[in-house]
Amino acid sequence: MPPRKAKTTRKRAGPYMPRTGSGGFAMLLALLDASATDRAGGMRKHELIDKATVFCSSSFTQPASNGFRYTAWNSMKQLEDKGMVMRAGNPPVFYLSTQGQETAQVLQAKRADLLVSNDNADGHPVDYAADDDAASQPSQLQPSQPPPLPPPPLAVQSPPPPPPSGPSDVRGPLRVELLLDLREIGSAEDRNYLSRQLAARGVACESKRLSVGDMLWVGRAADGVTYVLNCIVERKKVDDLVSSIMDHRYTEQKFRLRGCGISNVVYLVEGALDRVTGSHFKGLPSTTIESALLHTQLLDNFHVVHTHSIEETVSYLCSVTKCEIQTKISNPYHNL
Repeated sequence: MPPRKAKTTRKRAGPYMPRTGSGGFAMLLALLDASATDRAGGMRKHELIDKATVFCSSSFTQPASNGFRYTAWNSMKQLEDKGMVMRAGNPPVFYLSTQGQETAQVLQAKRADLLVSNDNADGHPVDYAADDDAASQPSQLQPSQPPPLPPPPLAVQSPPPPPPSGPSDVRGPLRVELLLDLREIGSAEDRNYLSRQLAARGVACESKRLSVGDMLWVGRAADGVTYVLNCIVERKKVDDLVSSIMDHRYTEQKFRLRGCGISNVVYLVEGALDRVTGSHFKGLPSTTIESALLHTQLLDNFHVVHTHSIEETVSYLCSVTKCEIQTKISNPYHNL
C-alpha cells in the first residue's frame, strides 16, 4: 500500500510587500519621493527608472545573468495587478494609488530601520539594496550583532464607532476647517490674498501641502482626531485650464481626483470664459475647451463651477464651508 501523502495546508496570503532591493520596492519608493515634491506625483517610464535605480539591486534595462530575460521593470505589472500603481495617458504616466502609498511608506520605514540597525563596525551603513534572504544568513552576522527585527506590521486604523441616535455625540462637535494647498495663491501681486479674504469672512483655514486637489475640508474633533470631509475642489484659472489640456496634465489630475476616495469633486474654473468662445484661444480650438468641461461634468461626474473672479471664488468657498458646518451640527459624524 503506497504511503499516504502528508496533508499540506495552504498559507494564507497576506498583503503584498515587495522584497527589499527588488524592482517593485525601488519603484514604490521612487514614486513616493515624487509625490512628496510634486502635487501630481506622476512619472514617465524613463523618469521612474532613473529615480528607482538607486533603490534597486538589479538592472532595469539589462536582464540578470541567470538565464531569464526579466529586468527589474517587469515588477511594474505586479504592482499594477495589486492595485498599488496606476497609469494614465499616452505615453503612460505612473502614479501611486492610496494602497501603494501606504505600502511605500512602510517600505521606506523598513529601509530606514535597516540603515540604522545594520551599521557595520566602521560606521558605514549596510547597503539596503542587498537581498533580504542573504542578509538574514547567520554566517554574515557578527556574533555580537543580533539579527535585525522584522518591520512592524502596517497599522490599520479602526473606523470610528457609529454615532448614537440623536444630534449629540460623546466625541463632541466637529470644528470645520478649510485646507488650502501651499501652492494655491491669490495672484502674482498678492500671494496670500485668498487665505486672507477667507479668514476675514470668518472661515477657519490653513495652508498645507495637499497631494491631490487645491482645497478640501476637514473636521477636527475635541479628542484631537481629524476627519476628512467628503468634498474637494480643483481650482483652475482659464489660462491654466487651457495649458493643462495642451500638456495632458488635465487628464492626469482628473485621474488622481477620481481615485482620491472623495465622492464630491468640484472642478472650479475661475475667469472669463467668454474669452474662449472664439475660434481659438492660445492655439487651442474653443470647441476643445467646451468639450473638455462637458466631459468633466457628464462622464467624470464632477461638479463644474464657474466663477468670474477670485472674489466670486472666495464667496463660493465661504458658502460651501457654511454648508459643511450646518451639516455637521445636525449629524457631525455622518458620512465621514
